[in-house]
Amino acid sequence: MINLPNRISLSVLCMIRQFLSYAILVSCAGFSFVQTGLAQSGGYLQAELSGGYTSSFRSFADRYNFAGKGWNGGLNLDYFFTRVAMGMEVGYFNNNADKSFSGYIKERYLENNPIIRGNRWDSKYVLAGPVFKLLKGNVELDLIARAGVVQTVLTELEFGRLFSGRYATIYNVTAPRDQWYGAWSGGMRLTAKLSENLGIALKANIFSTDRLNRITHLHTYSDATDSNGNGVIDDPEYSESRVVDKEYSSFLYNYNLNAGFIYQIGKSRPKEIIRMIPEYILESDSSTFDVVEMGPDTMDEDSLPPAFVPEPEETVTLNPEEYTAAPDVTDYDELAANFLYKAGQAYFAANDFENAVACFNKLKADVQYPMAKYMFALSLAEMGNCDNAFAEYRDFARQYHGTDAGVLSTVFASHLERCRKPEKQRKTPQESPEPVAEKKPSLNYQHDLKAREVSAKESKKEISVPEAEKTDIDKNTTFRIQFIALKKPDYNFPKLYDIGEIRAEYFPEKSMYRYTLGPFYNPGIATDVMLRIRKMGFRDAFVAEYINGVRVNTLHHSK
Repeated sequence: MINLPNRISLSVLCMIRQFLSYAILVSCAGFSFVQTGLAQSGGYLQAELSGGYTSSFRSFADRYNFAGKGWNGGLNLDYFFTRVAMGMEVGYFNNNADKSFSGYIKERYLENNPIIRGNRWDSKYVLAGPVFKLLKGNVELDLIARAGVVQTVLTELEFGRLFSGRYATIYNVTAPRDQWYGAWSGGMRLTAKLSENLGIALKANIFSTDRLNRITHLHTYSDATDSNGNGVIDDPEYSESRVVDKEYSSFLYNYNLNAGFIYQIGKSRPKEIIRMIPEYILESDSSTFDVVEMGPDTMDEDSLPPAFVPEPEETVTLNPEEYTAAPDVTDYDELAANFLYKAGQAYFAANDFENAVACFNKLKADVQYPMAKYMFALSLAEMGNCDNAFAEYRDFARQYHGTDAGVLSTVFASHLERCRKPEKQRKTPQESPEPVAEKKPSLNYQHDLKAREVSAKESKKEISVPEAEKTDIDKNTTFRIQFIALKKPDYNFPKLYDIGEIRAEYFPEKSMYRYTLGPFYNPGIATDVMLRIRKMGFRDAFVAEYINGVRVNTLHHSK
C-alpha cells in the first residue's frame, strides 16, 4: 500500500510531466505560427550560431598589450526583407595573454620559471547593422557590416617573487573592468544550404575599435636590472629599484574565422517553373496582381476577376473508355514522375492533347504534382470533353489552396467556355483567319498578336459600329473600356482576346498600367460591351472617353 507522501510525490511528477507536454506543444505551435507569419509577410528571419578562431593583429598585437590568439562564439539574428536585412549580433571572444606575458617577464627579469597569474583578455559585445545577400543556387554569400559596443577586460596579469619567505609583486598589469567601448565589425559569410531552411556557414570578419575608442591598461612594475652583470637579478637589485607606473593604450584589432549553422525561419523558396506550357499559365502567380488602390483608374484585389465557382450540377460519371484510371503513384519514382510531367507539358504545348491527357492522367493523384490534375482538366477541355474536364477541375479546386487559385480558375473558365461553344463556332487548327487591317502597335505586344488572330468578321460582329452610326459621331472621339489596372505591362487575358484589341496604357501618376479594350465610336455600344465584361468577372470595368487619343472623361463606374 502506497503511503500519503509517496502519493503526493507521484501526483507532483504527473503534473510536471503534463506541464512539460503542454509546454512542448505550445512551443511547436508558436514556432509554426511564426514560420507561417514570416513567410506570408514576404520576409524571413535568419539565425546563425557559430564559433571559431580569434587572433589579434596590428597595434593590438604589440608586445605590451599581451594579446594573442583565442576563440570566439556568437549568435546572429537577421531579418531579411528581400536580399537586404537588418540584424544584430551578440557574442564573446578572448585573447590569451599568459604566453606573451611569460615570455616578456623571462626577457625583462632574466627569470627561467616566473610565477605568473592571469591569462587572457575577455571581450563581450553587442552589434547591429545591415546584411546584403547574394544567391547562386544552394550557395549564399552575405556581406555584413555591424556597429555597437564591446566590453574588453584584461584579466589582471601579475609576476612576483619570494623574498625571505614572503611573496612580493614585481610586475602588475590592470585595466578598467566595467567600461564599454564603441566598436565595429565587417566581413562576409558563405552558406551552403543543406535543405530549404538549414545551412552550414563559414564566416570571416574583422572586429575593431579603430577611430572610436582606445583600450587602456596600466603597468606597475619594479625597474630592476642586472647591474652587476652576473646574468641574474639579485634580491638587492630588486630592493634597490624604484616602482614605475606606465599607461599603454591601443585600438582593439581582432580577426575571426568561424564555422556554424544557419536556420532561416519563414523562408519559402519558389518552385521552379518549367517553361513548356502556354505563357498565360506560366504567369499564374500571386505576384501578377500588384493592385493597390481603388478608383476609376485602379482596382483593389477584391476587384480582380473572381475565382471560377461552378454552379451546382449533378455528379458527372466519368467514362472509363475515354481514359484509364490513375495508377498508384508509388509505381513511379521521382525521376520517372518528373519526366512524365515534363512530357505532358511538352505535348500540351504542341497541341497534342491526346498524349498530354495520357501523361497527366498517370500523375493526377500524386500530391507532389498538384498541377497535373489541372493540366489534365485543361487537356480534356481542349479535346472537347467538357463535362469530364469540369468534373476534374472541380476536384482540383477543392484540394488546391495556392495563392494563384483565382488566376487558374479564370484561365480554366475561358477554356471551358470555348469548349462548350457549338462545334461550328470553334476554330480548328486547319482554319486560317482572314487578315485584319494593320493596327498601331500598343504597349501590350502579346495582346496585339492575339487580337490579330481574330477574323475580321468576328471583330466586326463583336465590337465594330455600322458606318451609318459613325457618321453622326465626332470621328475624333472614341471610347475604350478599362477593365483592370496592374503594375505589369504584359499580363494576358484569354477571355477577352475574341472581343477586341487590348492595350496597356502607362499611368505615371500611379506607376501602373491601365488595361483597356476597344476602340468604340458609339458610347451605347461601349456601355453594352462593358456590362458584358462585368459579367465575365471584371466587376469594376468602366468606359473611358478619348479625344484625339487623350482621355478626357470616364463613365459608368461601378458602385
